[in-house]
Amino acid sequence: WLIYTWLTLLAIIYVAVEILTYNIIILFYFYYIIMESSNGGLKATESFSRKTYKYIIHQNDIQSILEILEEQCIQIKYSTNMTNVQTVSSVYYDDNNHNCYMSRLEKEPNNDIMRIRTYNHNMNQIYVEIKSNNSMNKDNTPIKERLVVNPDDLKNIVSCKGYAFNTDSAIADRISYLIHTRNVKAKVIVEYNRATFEKDGMRITVDFDMKGQKVSSDNILNNLTINDSKSDTCGIFRLNYALLEVKTDQNLNPMDSMPIKTLLRKNLVRPLNAFS
Repeated sequence: WLIYTWLTLLAIIYVAVEILTYNIIILFYFYYIIMESSNGGLKATESFSRKTYKYIIHQNDIQSILEILEEQCIQIKYSTNMTNVQTVSSVYYDDNNHNCYMSRLEKEPNNDIMRIRTYNHNMNQIYVEIKSNNSMNKDNTPIKERLVVNPDDLKNIVSCKGYAFNTDSAIADRISYLIHTRNVKAKVIVEYNRATFEKDGMRITVDFDMKGQKVSSDNILNNLTINDSKSDTCGIFRLNYALLEVKTDQNLNPMDSMPIKTLLRKNLVRPLNAFS
């Protein structure tokens, strides 16, 4: 009887230890993923499917438009600088014949375009994105997919050397297809300031102080910001207009929104063919 009791007790202790060990492993696994994400490691794919309406703005009217939006809309402020304005830097990829750009302009099938984006020059949180209208294996709903990566993961993805275990591989596979099959490379970097507002379930942004520069290096980390020191050899082009975008994932018409009505009535904006 005593031996039976001891054996039973040992069995219970063994099972308890096994369960505890398993739970510790699971907790460690999730802790690792969380720490990877907080340190800028690869994160799961994010997808956005929404309607976009674009309007062109003359440079001289930017301040008037911002004042109207500040009065009639909610300002979306960012924790990084506590304002509703941030600097957006985007590196666009294309082949030597500019087929990605032309296919999006003409809204052709499989018109994927790849870009790498940072906000406020934050190199610890880099966005690798693919924008599509009639994308591979998808319907014709406009969609944007993206990964959030750190510099080391960015270099691995762009060189198609692989990606972390906790990452959805679909977008990485498509990036590999664009780079290896369609031979896209970093071509141009575009940078601007973006003011963000919200009204009636719509996100309204104004992009101003736009400038661009030809990519001058194969090192992607050197191409994530405009390089003013190379303005002589890789000239910086500046645009004398701005863009207003209205984005919504609902069936809403921006023409029904008071701020857009006001801007149109004052002839401060003009509708633009929505492509990017």
